[in-house]
Amino acid sequence: MKTREKSLSEWVFVAIGGAAGALARAGLDALAELFPYSGVLASFMLLPWSTLLANLGGAFFLGALSAFLTRKMELTPQLLRLRLLAATGLAGAFTTYGSLIAASGMAMIRTPNVTTILSAAAASLLLLLLGVISAAGGWGLVKKLARVAETQRIGTMKRKAPSKDAEVCETGGLE
Repeated sequence: MKTREKSLSEWVFVAIGGAAGALARAGLDALAELFPYSGVLASFMLLPWSTLLANLGGAFFLGALSAFLTRKMELTPQLLRLRLLAATGLAGAFTTYGSLIAASGMAMIRTPNVTTILSAAAASLLLLLLGVISAAGGWGLVKKLARVAETQRIGTMKRKAPSKDAEVCETGGLE
């Protein structure tokens, strides 16, 4: 019975994260409807800018979260819940790489020629490549921030540690 309760509580974290991610994505899509592409971009882009931003932002977030979680020695129950809430739930509902594939497929059906097929394939590959680069950026940022924090922590510890000179002054030079 204990395993079933644990499993159900994990689903709750996924559901809460998923609801938050879906709401954030719906809000972003609503903004994209209010402020669509204009000019040359309008005829070139297969997807609204909200899909691009959600996918690249979500990849960055997942890269950052992964870097944070890998700094820990073990995946505690709290970190597992964080991963379920933020990665599986929130980012899973917020990002939609499948939207690009669907839009590419629809473009190929509407205009089935070599140019459309190559353009759709190139757009799909480009978004995937940019997603990997974005995830690497999130990973790199968290790793850099962790190094800076560690350097500051060590610097603070050194300043707080009593020095040999302080010991001499306190004892009047006698040891």
